[in-house]
Amino acid sequence: MLTRLSLKRGQFSWVDLRGDLFGGVTAAIVALPLALAVGALTHVGAAAGLYGAIFTGIFASLFGGTATQITGPTLTTMAVVMTTFAAGGWAQLALATLFAGALQIAFGLMRLGRFITFIPQPVVAGFTNGMAVYIFAQQIPTFSGAPVIGLAVMAIMWIWPRINRVIPGSLVALVITTAAAYLLGWTSESYLAWDAAKIIGEIPRGFPAFHWPTFAWSDLQPAFTAGVTIALIASMESLLSALIIDDMTGGRHRLDQELVGQGIGNLVAPFFHGIVGNGAIVRSVVNTRAGGRTRVSGIIHGVMILIITLALGPLAEQVPMATLAGILMMTAIGMVDWQSIKDLKRHHYADGAVMVVTAVLTFATPLTLAIGVGVLLSAFLFTMRMSQSHVSAVEVEPGIHVVTIDGPLFFGDAVMLQERADECQGNVVADLSRMVVVDATGAVALRKLIHRVCSQGNHFYVAGIGEGPKATLDALGVLKNVTLCPDLPTAIAQARPTPVA
Repeated sequence: MLTRLSLKRGQFSWVDLRGDLFGGVTAAIVALPLALAVGALTHVGAAAGLYGAIFTGIFASLFGGTATQITGPTLTTMAVVMTTFAAGGWAQLALATLFAGALQIAFGLMRLGRFITFIPQPVVAGFTNGMAVYIFAQQIPTFSGAPVIGLAVMAIMWIWPRINRVIPGSLVALVITTAAAYLLGWTSESYLAWDAAKIIGEIPRGFPAFHWPTFAWSDLQPAFTAGVTIALIASMESLLSALIIDDMTGGRHRLDQELVGQGIGNLVAPFFHGIVGNGAIVRSVVNTRAGGRTRVSGIIHGVMILIITLALGPLAEQVPMATLAGILMMTAIGMVDWQSIKDLKRHHYADGAVMVVTAVLTFATPLTLAIGVGVLLSAFLFTMRMSQSHVSAVEVEPGIHVVTIDGPLFFGDAVMLQERADECQGNVVADLSRMVVVDATGAVALRKLIHRVCSQGNHFYVAGIGEGPKATLDALGVLKNVTLCPDLPTAIAQARPTPVA
């Protein structure tokens, strides 16, 4: 009996099919309301959100590097989608999505996946919190158009998990408020003190049609800028999601292959009028917990959304926009990294400042600027911390100074090394036994110290240097005029002046 089915990227056991089926269907149910909401409230169209979930979900699963990753439109890229569409319409957004997909593939082929995950935690937390506030604030005008419906959605999503954790609260809220608004006539005539509640409106019938994106030359520059932003944000969340799935399953995803898969999904989606997608943490976790085991679960998720779109499109047209706004507002509240806020008092004040600055910039400025400033601040703080108390100079005997470098010697320590060098007279011993690494700037500073000592007719000794730093300093010609010693006592003994007979 055939028990295993050969897939393009490995072997699939029929035993896994049941788990993949449950996981994929459950993830589709969770993804459906959010895909509708992101598409409709970015003004691209509810159908574009659904098509984005279908095509990015299927193709990212086929070619990605994380077995149970679920891909689709998310809140993190929603702001860029909204601003790009508002500025240049579908042509500019489609081109930006194509640029983003191509860049993600390039990131993967150049093996840059691990570097994207190096973004410091305070920057990630600040970006997440700032984006949550931004998304919440963006929905207030739509919410206020039919606040009774929006409040009902938020109440249901808050209460429902206390009743049932299997069926998503967002889906329950969508069904209940849509049905109530339709039956009470709120979507066709004024109710209470408000006008008739706006609804999604027409959703195209049938299978998504192929469209060749058209654009003007003037779209290239703004689309590329938006594409870079989308690629960075989408890649960051996708890889963070993959790491979380690894922790849950004990597996190990392929960072670079995941970026390639995400890029292929975003290259395909615009040809079917789908918006950009990325690996979604909540949906991926739901898929994994529901039994998803292989990439087939992600394909099932995409196919399930396609079936729902084809079968229930006319019903989806009646969904009030305020329902979608309420779903996004509650999702944004859940997106906040509350633990990072609680930990502000425990953090070093500088880390807290990085998080707050990143959050404020995320809310008020272009997203690439927010992330860039956050990373630069973190790098600056790292440099300052690494430069503290790494270099010391002590006169151990008359005419002998010992310069100790404890830890890495890099550009942040160059000034301190120069200051310590000014204190040294006579023969100098450099204790490098605890110098783990040296960069070019640190090597130049050490070379200047050696030159100053030797030009005064004194001798320079190096004690206990490791093979790695020694190879770097040898390659830069720093150790030409020094005496190498195996340890500090030997170096001090050799540095003592020879007694006059």
